[in-house]
Amino acid sequence: MLTEKKKVKITALWEQGLTGGQIAEELNITRCSVLGFISRLRKSGHKFKRDDKREARRLAKPNKNAPFLVNVKKVKKEKEIKVKIKKPERPKKEDFILEPIIMPTRDGGIDLMDLKLNSCRFIVSPDDTPVKYCGHNIDRESYCLEHYSLCYYPARKDFEKSIKI
Repeated sequence: MLTEKKKVKITALWEQGLTGGQIAEELNITRCSVLGFISRLRKSGHKFKRDDKREARRLAKPNKNAPFLVNVKKVKKEKEIKVKIKKPERPKKEDFILEPIIMPTRDGGIDLMDLKLNSCRFIVSPDDTPVKYCGHNIDRESYCLEHYSLCYYPARKDFEKSIKI
């Protein structure tokens, strides 16, 4: 906890332009306690002369984006040309034709216990019968070429994504 003497000394040294670390070394306290005290003073409304000088220097420096000052009175306003750009029409639901996918079924198929490491795992049995798998040699992933094309299809284009069907 800072004593009143230290608080007065901190404000005096801060006004002289010393840094928080220099003040902390001189008073044998931590830098954080110095900066915390200065911060609390600022929040309570205390104005330091040091801050006014810093603000004046900041305002006097030219902006990086505008390296030279421009006399505002000499600059003429140019007429703005407004161009209306028509937004492209969004495709409608009627523009897309959704064709139902007919799942092929093969006669036979193989049981789960007959599947091998390189057997297609596409289910070919109808709903009311025991599960049967395709069983042909796999081409990509876990399916033969025919079933792979049914399970994996390319991503939709951007304009198709924007339409919720």
